[in-house]
Amino acid sequence: MIFIRPKWFPKPISTYHPLLYHLAVFLKRTERSIEWRLDDHRYAGTIQRESFPYRIKKHQSVLIRKYSGRHDM
Repeated sequence: MIFIRPKWFPKPISTYHPLLYHLAVFLKRTERSIEWRLDDHRYAGTIQRESFPYRIKKHQSVLIRKYSGRHDM
């Protein structure tokens, strides 16, 4: 669903200056990180550095196959 902002609905403050946008992104990331640390869910503790020995399924996008090699867009 696409949200269309009514004229009376105020614009986000981050749209007024680039510095405010970066501040809003930083605050949102910080908020999300704190929320993840304080909730009761378990997340992965280690990161696997080596890749898998095989690919499970190859990507079959019609657009990628149709436009592969074309750079005139």
